[in-house]
Amino acid sequence: MTYRAQLSDAVADYLQQEFVGAQITRVEDQDSYSFSVVQADQHYFLRVMFSTLENIESTEINEFLSQFSVSQTMLSLGEFPVVVTDSGCIFGSP
Repeated sequence: MTYRAQLSDAVADYLQQEFVGAQITRVEDQDSYSFSVVQADQHYFLRVMFSTLENIESTEINEFLSQFSVSQTMLSLGEFPVVVTDSGCIFGSP
């Protein structure tokens, strides 16, 4: 498994833990790990920029995303895309 595949799996695992029972779908993107999250009638979208995770191991993803309050930000914004950069969560596309 490639390094990026491991990181993508780790982000998906984080989302599954935070959005229990949700359908997590990976979305193809050239410069980020991107995910669609559907839970009941709610839709969420997350992009984590490749450059943000360059120096992070897959085992550190959960803690990293938790520090930036990613799931809480997604919940508060609803369908509006959340993007994780080196600076934290931003809204929309970088």
